[in-house]
Amino acid sequence: MAQLLVGIVACVEPLGGGEAPMQPAEIPSFAQSDMPSLRGLALKSRNRPLKCRARRGYGSDADVLSLDARRVGQFLTEPLLQFDITSDVHHYSINESIAVGRPVPDPDSAEPSSCAADCRSAASCDQCVQLTGCGWSVVRQQCFPGHPFATENSECPETKSGTLQTWLEEAATLMDPEASGFGSASLRAAYRALQHANLQASSEGADPVVPTMDVFMAELAAKLDAVFDDADATELLAKSRHETLIKTHRKVTMVKRCKLSDALPYISRGEPVVITDFFRDDPETHPVPHKWTLEYLKRFMHRGFYNVAADFKSVCCQYYEPRNISAQAGYPYPFNPRTHLYRDRFSGFVDTLRAKRTSDQKEPMLHYFHDVVMERDGKPVVAGQAAPPPLDADLAATLAALRPLAQRQAFFAGVANAKLWIGQRGVTMPLHYDSADNLYIMAWGRKRVTLAEPGQLRALYPFPNGHPHAGSSQVNISHPDWSKHPGFVDATLWETVIGPGGVFFLPGEGGRAGKGDQSHWWHQFEQPFEDTASLKHGTAEQIMCLFLVCFISTAPY
Repeated sequence: MAQLLVGIVACVEPLGGGEAPMQPAEIPSFAQSDMPSLRGLALKSRNRPLKCRARRGYGSDADVLSLDARRVGQFLTEPLLQFDITSDVHHYSINESIAVGRPVPDPDSAEPSSCAADCRSAASCDQCVQLTGCGWSVVRQQCFPGHPFATENSECPETKSGTLQTWLEEAATLMDPEASGFGSASLRAAYRALQHANLQASSEGADPVVPTMDVFMAELAAKLDAVFDDADATELLAKSRHETLIKTHRKVTMVKRCKLSDALPYISRGEPVVITDFFRDDPETHPVPHKWTLEYLKRFMHRGFYNVAADFKSVCCQYYEPRNISAQAGYPYPFNPRTHLYRDRFSGFVDTLRAKRTSDQKEPMLHYFHDVVMERDGKPVVAGQAAPPPLDADLAATLAALRPLAQRQAFFAGVANAKLWIGQRGVTMPLHYDSADNLYIMAWGRKRVTLAEPGQLRALYPFPNGHPHAGSSQVNISHPDWSKHPGFVDATLWETVIGPGGVFFLPGEGGRAGKGDQSHWWHQFEQPFEDTASLKHGTAEQIMCLFLVCFISTAPY
């Protein structure tokens, strides 16, 4: 009988921390008759075939079939998985000393937060902070499970009186990005000061100042609201679903929301997940969710020019990037995009956003900002230049915090870049896919995400390759046209909502399924609640992270 030993070596560095060993997977059986096909096997990565070579080794009675790829990262020195296969024995074993991962939890077995019901029963801030794990939302004036910066978690502010002028001065001081102690605590205090100022202005008849206060209160409300628990997420999703879509997709799976320790298996296997406890109460370690506001960025962004897109609310938005391949393919040119792309200084963009909040246009124009703030080597950049010291420190701290999490992604080879996205309420990024895995951090506002899982390309009607909208779906999932896209009715959809304090892992491909274009997680982002800002970290992949070595022994077993 012949013995076949297969060693699989991954070139991803083992992760420490006392992780539980990987659970054995279902392993396909091989017979000796399969060996000719194994000899001709070509592993593929990104559709690049890898050459196979055969050589003698381990004595005169052994052939070695070796499939290898260019070295990227560090190799493990021992096989991860070994097979012993004969005509009547099929056995495999896993080297637990180098295996990584956790047992995969049942996504439907999660228990709701134990304190959620108790928290919501509290009628005041004083009652709320006495409950373990609860916090008082300064925006919603309601008790929820405690949040690192959206709630008062230990004590309630003292009631005090003041004039309109003193409240405005206090709010301005607390919102100053360069003031000592600036962060989520000072922003909560500033929001309360503006609430008092608004009441005082109404009682004094100071109408001219109210629109200005409303603008800053709206910005702070977006910063200080959150998605507090699964029940809150469910309610937000329910009230933001599109009526047309509800008729055909009554059951949509909600993306799992869980703590970091429970989220790691989802990341490892390439499944979307929202991490709810990643950020702590430290503005220096996690500056983006704690400190970044529109005013903060306006203070520190370079005076260079940035990418901005605009479209009318009723049709917004069909994002695209001019591509040489589109021109070469002749799709069809001249191409007249619906969305207008322009360049503006950041201060000009901020002025545009604030002016739009007080505009009474019947058909408002929506604007959204998107620009690179970190290059592939992790170097912070702003408007194509080195980032100013405050933003440099913020981005470096964020990358340092995210890197251990990003390294859990399959085939991780580094952070490709980071983009800052700022969009007005009503902006929609239509259904599309990204090739790279992404980690989203919300700086402010809550985004709704609708996803289409991998393996259903025909139901999504993608634009053809070479088209300026290549990588996007022709289906308007907010208002599907069933006469044009009848197959979309069969699409399997997921959904989630992410807010400040959450980290959303969005895989570019579903578990590295190897299905080409079929393997991507398609997604649509919407801002139905308020203006939003997010920092998206994309990751680069290793060309090949799997080495397969087949040892063929002709000696009797």
